[in-house]
Amino acid sequence: MRIVRELDVLVEMSGFGQATHRREQHDQGQQPGDEKRQGRPVNPQYSFDCSGLVQYVYKQLGKSLPRTTDQQVAATVRISRGSEQPGDLIFFGEPGSIYHEGIYAGDGQIWVAPKSGDVVKLEPIWTSSYYVGRVP
Repeated sequence: MRIVRELDVLVEMSGFGQATHRREQHDQGQQPGDEKRQGRPVNPQYSFDCSGLVQYVYKQLGKSLPRTTDQQVAATVRISRGSEQPGDLIFFGEPGSIYHEGIYAGDGQIWVAPKSGDVVKLEPIWTSSYYVGRVP
């Protein structure tokens, strides 16, 4: 639960919810997707991709996670679907090919950095096909 409260505070106080990837990419002369391919964190002053958001939030809580979604799913303990707790990570895709993730907030909701040009926000889990990982 502490993770979800921390994320609420970070989003509200930092303006992350108003950031876009376009500004970050423009500031660094990047093309869309460069930061993900290169495995570099997106500057949190402006924006996050999904794994960068997760990595940043857990770092604020003193926990180290690798950078990409596939690395992060490998670094978590698998939890059965339906047993997720606030702060667990929700992964979409197949192991080895995870395409998106979010931080479980409870009541079927996740905190996500959804896509380029969008904002960090709370969204419902939109499918029953997902993996749950708990950061040890």
